[in-house]
Amino acid sequence: MRARLLLLAPMLLLSGLPATASTTEVVAYRAARLWTGDGPPIVDAVLLVADGRIIEVGSRSDVEVPETARRVNLGPSAVVIPGLVAAESGLGVVSADDERALTPGVRAIDGFDPFADFNGPLSGGVTTVHLSPGRNRLMPGRGAVVKLAGIDPAARTLEAEGDLRIVLAPDALNPPRIYEPPPRLVARDRPVDPTQPQLASSLAGAVAGLRSLIEAARADRPEAGTDPLLDPLAEALADTARVRVTAPGAAEVRAALSLAGTFDLKLVLVGPTDLRPWLDRLDSWGETVDAVVLDPRSRPGRIAELPLPDPDAPAPRDAWDDAAALVDAGVAVAVVPSTDDDLNELLFLASQFAAGGFSDEQVLRMITAAPAELLGVGDRIGTLASGKDADFVVLSADPFDLHTQVREVYVSGRRAWSVDAEPKAIVIRASSVQLGDGSELADASIVVQDGTIRGVGPDVSAPSDAEMITFGGSAVVTPGLIDLATDLGLGGPLSESPRPSSSVVGGGGDEDDSSADQGGGPSRTSVGLDTKLGDRLVAGDPAVEVARRGGITTVLTGPRDLSPAPVVAFKLGDSPAVLRDPVALRFRLSGNATASASSLRSTLRRAKAYADSWEKYAADLAEYESKKKDYEEAKARLDAKKRAEEARKKAEEARTKTEDAKSKDSEKSDDESKDESKETPDSKDDAESEDKEKGESREKSESTDEPESKDEKTAAETAEDELPEEPKAPKKPNTVASLEPYRPLFSRSIPALVEVGPLDTIREALKLFYEEFSLKTVLIGADDAFRDPGVLADAEVPAVIGPDLIRRVDRETVNLAQVLATRGVPFGFQSQAGSGSATLPRAVRYAVRLGLGTGDALSGLSSSPAVFLGLEDRIGTIAPGRDADLVVWSGPPFSPASRVLAVMIDGSWVYFSREDER
Repeated sequence: MRARLLLLAPMLLLSGLPATASTTEVVAYRAARLWTGDGPPIVDAVLLVADGRIIEVGSRSDVEVPETARRVNLGPSAVVIPGLVAAESGLGVVSADDERALTPGVRAIDGFDPFADFNGPLSGGVTTVHLSPGRNRLMPGRGAVVKLAGIDPAARTLEAEGDLRIVLAPDALNPPRIYEPPPRLVARDRPVDPTQPQLASSLAGAVAGLRSLIEAARADRPEAGTDPLLDPLAEALADTARVRVTAPGAAEVRAALSLAGTFDLKLVLVGPTDLRPWLDRLDSWGETVDAVVLDPRSRPGRIAELPLPDPDAPAPRDAWDDAAALVDAGVAVAVVPSTDDDLNELLFLASQFAAGGFSDEQVLRMITAAPAELLGVGDRIGTLASGKDADFVVLSADPFDLHTQVREVYVSGRRAWSVDAEPKAIVIRASSVQLGDGSELADASIVVQDGTIRGVGPDVSAPSDAEMITFGGSAVVTPGLIDLATDLGLGGPLSESPRPSSSVVGGGGDEDDSSADQGGGPSRTSVGLDTKLGDRLVAGDPAVEVARRGGITTVLTGPRDLSPAPVVAFKLGDSPAVLRDPVALRFRLSGNATASASSLRSTLRRAKAYADSWEKYAADLAEYESKKKDYEEAKARLDAKKRAEEARKKAEEARTKTEDAKSKDSEKSDDESKDESKETPDSKDDAESEDKEKGESREKSESTDEPESKDEKTAAETAEDELPEEPKAPKKPNTVASLEPYRPLFSRSIPALVEVGPLDTIREALKLFYEEFSLKTVLIGADDAFRDPGVLADAEVPAVIGPDLIRRVDRETVNLAQVLATRGVPFGFQSQAGSGSATLPRAVRYAVRLGLGTGDALSGLSSSPAVFLGLEDRIGTIAPGRDADLVVWSGPPFSPASRVLAVMIDGSWVYFSREDER
């Protein structure tokens, strides 16, 4: 270790860094690729950083990392590029343009707030910017170069007094009139002076005025040091002998070239949009023009109006076409956004310049090394090289990949920005994706989110912040593989506390109570048929870690020496994840096939009677609940009718009482009237007529309100008044725990896994399980099925092959998987092993060598078993909505040279071929 530190000391000294081992931490960043900014990418790269400076950069095989270094693995597909440099911006300028048109003494650095929020540009990978002193005045002052992150503002300032800025754009012409206070008191005879015009109202006037100013500044002046305009102008020209000129049109470019040529100045042109007059003579610019700053003339995601064609003028050109012409002429080009608001999209905007025929290396240089050099800070930033500042950006993919996202940004070796949280999605790319159903997609991507596959195809939609992981070369992605019989997951607890043999539901005659005392693993331990094996799965089984290195993601496990026995399906994550428990019941037919079948038959009959009783109860319960609902509704209607009748009667009684009271009051009034006046014949007739009408009205009302008799009611009304008989709930069967697992078996929710060997046991199993009891049946072993594969083909019953996939029978090689595939019989594979489960794909590879198709082989390890286990909605294929269980291979999965690169279970990586990439 001491020797390594001594070797490192000269490197630190060469970098201008202290060599004190106790204070200097060396950090080794590792990435899949590293772009230096001035050349092709380095594959499997290491970047050594100490005290904010780069010590060394290169491939992992070429860079010796000190033992004391802190190692940071940026990810299996992380890409590192230099921090981006924006050669033009108004970022951080806190004051508006000065009202004066000529302010050569103004410094952009004086208006810069180093503590402002620069997360926007940093999130796009921009670490260094040029600050403009202003953009709307003819000569706004001198620019500056600063970093957007860091503790010490002074250390972040790379150039405080940069090039003098001249703006020949229309916005800078015709500035407002300005008032200059006179050097005397205002009096009646000396009134206030009027405002004065400024330079200049036209481009020609501006150029003429600039010529006069520059001539005056360079002339020998006895009053030098006292002029607030000429002195800073002379100083700026003397410092750099270069001016930065904004010249959008051809006339402005011509004026800038004329100024530079007249006064022997170097020129940086900013934003020219029309270079057509010079296309055939750009070679002559080399002596005058140091660099040209171009923008793409569009904004990301925005619609832009294009110039209309002019038959009398050449067709307009795109910015990248101008860039190509300039680079061919030897003029450096830097790319910037059209507005500061788009600094976070500098990578994307620069990528459009590839349309000019540039390589990725050339485009990257336009936003890193080239702007750093034209700003005069190329010795500090712009490329990743020994001795330079450790300003770098971590990307999810190569810089100009369409879906590339910035993941982290480092400035002077410190992380200045990173994504707020873990990515919401992962996009996995490979040269091929084999879906598991026999189909294959070339150059495809898989989108994984929340543990689920959200999309698969050549170019699929994904969240913008998704992590991009690209597996290069001939990498192939397949579904996670399924092993249909293992000794995984049921380690200590099941072996240490076996269930009493009395709880085992037998009938098969194959129970072996002594198995609990024997070695050989948990799957040979006696358990009850109703045991929930998922509750006994244990985490941390080292055999699980080995198995998934072979691409195994889902396994079945359970006792194999018992018949019947439960089987559980679970995933090999860091913590076992149960898919279904039980996923099947396992039986065995061995020895005398007829006797063994007879013994199992009695067990199945008892189980079927139990399952039928529950099925009948379920049907009766459904019928009862339907009748109960009808009864409750009828009762509610009758109760409502009774309440309505009672309310009606009460209302009628109240109305009758009211009318009686009114009638009595009326009679009393009539009597009084008779006493007071003499009754005339006419009044008497009127009274009698009125009394008669009242009597008839009352009789009619009483006749109308009188309810109908029962005999007069319709049949429908009578039926509504009758409450149906209340239904009685069915009697619930007694629950028998040892028989409960048979209920999903007889409802065909789970299959019966029947272990067979000779042909007679195969036929007995099909007769008993498939024909007699109509169970969902899968045969395990079925070694002799090759003798008559039609038996399985006719019944469409799948088989589980293994652990011996290839056998020699009667001096002939038997490849059962190939035989069944030829007859269209679905099949899967079993290893009956622990850590040896990892070798199951290798064994299948040998079956492929002997005639099994690769598509059938992959289906047998993925989609076929998923289907006959009833798990096809979760696993077995790569499709939207399925669990994100994936295996990445270095090549075609059954190629002898292919190996497993990575394994994902439920959206989480559980294995990488290089352990330090986990």
